[in-house]
Amino acid sequence: MDGLENRPKGIEIVAVAPITQDTEVVQTTVFVPERAADHFVQKVTQYRNEDTKGGRPKNEKLVASLQDVRLAGVRALFTDALGTFPADDEEIWWEVWIRGDRKPNFERAARRLEIALKDHALGFPERMVILAL
Repeated sequence: MDGLENRPKGIEIVAVAPITQDTEVVQTTVFVPERAADHFVQKVTQYRNEDTKGGRPKNEKLVASLQDVRLAGVRALFTDALGTFPADDEEIWWEVWIRGDRKPNFERAARRLEIALKDHALGFPERMVILAL
């Protein structure tokens, strides 16, 4: 997972989970803000077009370790045991961990999508935890 995070650009790992219970291969979900969307494209372009002083492709360790890249859905953010993800028709309360400064944006989006939220939130220095149905 070397090189996936870039804190100055706001890029951070938000979830890591094994693909299956009996493998060491993991799925890593990375938050990439829109302003940094070209960061990984640039890394892959450098891998394809540039070499290090040692003659290896630039960013090889990062790019060669990637199997797939795609937009994340809810399952990609789920960090509990693999078999405990709720059924499609099951209503449950979710703990939604968001950056504290994004709480108003999240609340607006929840209203638009008609997602019920509990009135209170649990605050941590870098995150807020909100319950959403």
